[in-house]
Amino acid sequence: MENNAQLSTDETKLYFARYLKQLRKQANLSKEALSLSSHVSEKAIKKFERSGDIDFADLIKLWAKLDNLEALDNLVLTQAQKEDIKTSHHCIDNILTYGL
Repeated sequence: MENNAQLSTDETKLYFARYLKQLRKQANLSKEALSLSSHVSEKAIKKFERSGDIDFADLIKLWAKLDNLEALDNLVLTQAQKEDIKTSHHCIDNILTYGL
């Protein structure tokens, strides 16, 4: 792959899966324990770690459990949007907890 080439969708999915699997293992969490604490089915976690395929909401739940959602926020939000979210009920944590 060339230095300036972008990752394919499949490669990107697998990088996300490998990253979160590594974090799960570093936290000494079994798939079952992660499933219970994240409210993502163990079957979905197994599939994700194997193929990178996952429902977007489940990905966010796993990320929230294993890492800091601020890293994802930084990918998509401007500083102004971040400030708006701090004062809004639509922050990711609230959406996960209470829905839209």
